[in-house]
Amino acid sequence: MQKSMKEIINELSYEDLLKFKKDIEENSVHIKKLVEQRIRQEIEKNSHICANCGRKMNPYEDEELCLIFGPNDFKRRAYFCGIDCLEYFLTELKKIEVKRLKIPKI
Repeated sequence: MQKSMKEIINELSYEDLLKFKKDIEENSVHIKKLVEQRIRQEIEKNSHICANCGRKMNPYEDEELCLIFGPNDFKRRAYFCGIDCLEYFLTELKKIEVKRLKIPKI
């Protein structure tokens, strides 16, 4: 359950409230730093890397594609930054599957 700003402020101790007020009065340098750090953590947690080209994607800015594949008991996810990367990945996956299914001649 996510808390509102009011709930978070209500949970602060008196000392923390005084520090918070002082920081706001001094252009909120500390609060700004904490918020920016938390935003970076959230982006890192939700960011993916393209399975084809290795580009790091930002889920809040980039439109990403996701392919779920594999056997039922071991599903894998691959993320792609564009259709061209997805197409290349599927082409290579198809080549691997064809090689795997070929029966050697005796």
